[in-house]
Amino acid sequence: QLIDLVKLCGGEILSCYDNLSPEKLFIIFSKHSKSIDESRNMEKVYKCEVVTIEWVLDSISEYTILPTDEYKAVKLANSILEE
Repeated sequence: QLIDLVKLCGGEILSCYDNLSPEKLFIIFSKHSKSIDESRNMEKVYKCEVVTIEWVLDSISEYTILPTDEYKAVKLANSILEE
């Protein structure tokens, strides 16, 4: 259902990230994953932002691409580890 919502709002679901501008690419980090290293590795390899699913849902509800600072997966994973 989330895939359908993303597409209805003009987003794309990709299986390959090569040759895409990092400014237009966001990787959605699973809420079940707590690996900071995995998120950091994705950021380095794809040179794009890795965000949480909440960013997608909040962006859809606002019908605009929201700033990602509060939704970055590394930031979220760090705060979970600190608890």
